[in-house]
Amino acid sequence: MKNGCLSSKPLGMTNSFFIDDVNLKTLENLAAPTVDPQTVYVGVTMGLGDIITNADDMDKWLTSLRTNKLLTEESYKAMTSDYSPEDENVYGYGLIPDEKGGAYHYGYITTFHAMDYTDVDKGINLFAVTNDNANIQGNLSEICHLMIEKVMNRIAE
Repeated sequence: MKNGCLSSKPLGMTNSFFIDDVNLKTLENLAAPTVDPQTVYVGVTMGLGDIITNADDMDKWLTSLRTNKLLTEESYKAMTSDYSPEDENVYGYGLIPDEKGGAYHYGYITTFHAMDYTDVDKGINLFAVTNDNANIQGNLSEICHLMIEKVMNRIAE
């Protein structure tokens, strides 16, 4: 991963890091937990909030899904397929497909919440983060889905 998409090649994600490789207090313009995730979730953070990024790099990642720059179209389809049809929740290999044709991922650690969304057919990417969950007016996932709906309505006009 470090030598793959989190390197200057192939995606140029120069503002993305593993949480253990940087000092969160010295990075500028960063949405990060207000607590140290390594302290709060010792032994759990690998794979859970351990990549730090910004909106520009997240857009590069989401765009790469549509351009097949990093993953093949077949891999993207596998990543967004529902592997739990018997469950009321949808579980895939990373991204959750939605009824509008896109796919999203949502996660949180303590006060830090993030959601990303992409629709490869329509060329839409959305990335939202907050490290101030106590003051957010509503659930970040619900807010993002509302934003997606508004974008889709504008496209349909």
